[in-house]
Amino acid sequence: MHSLYIDAEYLVITDCKYIKRKYGELPNFILEDTALNVLGEDWMESEQPIVKNLRDRLFTQNKTFSNFDDPVLYGKIIDRGSVFQIAELMLLSEIILNKSIQEMDKLINNNFVKIKKI
Repeated sequence: MHSLYIDAEYLVITDCKYIKRKYGELPNFILEDTALNVLGEDWMESEQPIVKNLRDRLFTQNKTFSNFDDPVLYGKIIDRGSVFQIAELMLLSEIILNKSIQEMDKLINNNFVKIKKI
């Protein structure tokens, strides 16, 4: 079981060339929920660009949706060069919290961030 912090800011710590090329080193990711909850039951068969991008990223690592168990998360990458946020799917293993425990406690206590168990 994993604990997720919904609406929290994470750092993306992946070796994926696609992510690094598109967003640079250590982009910020705002976690919204799991892919299943946002995109629905059949999200893995979807032809939406973010699903296709994840499928391509997994393929370059010799993986598919059927041969890994890393939770897939939906959120927004904060584009450092603009005010825009770009929807992306990330694996739980590709992100880390960008706040201290004390900062997270304040955010949770003030209802800015919610804890979700998956």
